[in-house]
Amino acid sequence: MERVEEPADRPTRRPPAVGNPVPRRQPVAAVVARGQTDPRCGVRRRETTAVHGGRVTCIQASLFDLPLRAAVFDGLYCMGVIQHTPDPERLIAGLPVHLKPGGRLAYNFYEEGLWRRLQVLKYGLRLITPHLPVAATLALSRFLVAAFFPLTRTLSAVPKVRILNHVIPIAAVHHPSLSREQRYAWTLLDTFDWYGARYEKRQHHRRVMDILRRAGLEGVEGQAGLTWGRRPED
Repeated sequence: MERVEEPADRPTRRPPAVGNPVPRRQPVAAVVARGQTDPRCGVRRRETTAVHGGRVTCIQASLFDLPLRAAVFDGLYCMGVIQHTPDPERLIAGLPVHLKPGGRLAYNFYEEGLWRRLQVLKYGLRLITPHLPVAATLALSRFLVAAFFPLTRTLSAVPKVRILNHVIPIAAVHHPSLSREQRYAWTLLDTFDWYGARYEKRQHHRRVMDILRRAGLEGVEGQAGLTWGRRPED
């Protein structure tokens, strides 16, 4: 997803599928979805973005061949997608080209590290799940969440002990600002994302930082699962 702020006097010529000129300080988001060909997705997309009053433009395209000009966005972020692509480093290095001078970028991704090695059940199941029909993967995710959600909810309330949720084979979400129904729904969605993705290629954030520096970004910083930086001013 990218976000851009533009002056009101911007010329009306635009790159494909980015949207129409808007007044200053009015955000425009271009949501890029890859591989969603079901026509029902278009209906759901319009329903989901209607709250933004027509200020959201959705683009269906490959992340490796976006129909966007270079240097067009003031800000760009890619959340929870990098690890699910066949060539994460190519994607990491390629997206900054769409930033304007001074534009900012942020990436969120699965961090490589000790916890992955402890998730034996999850990665045992992932030997099979990427090859299953979508309906079968969803059914499996529903079963796992129904079985393990109560346990993860109990553990999440106990300091230090809650760390054990990392080795349980569901993507448990127990943020205190969410209702129980929301936590359950988010856990199911994230668990399905775990098991349904064809690729899961985790990254070391220091490696991601190095790639962004080589791509010409400055002020590059990061922590586990996150990196950010900006394109230098001309």
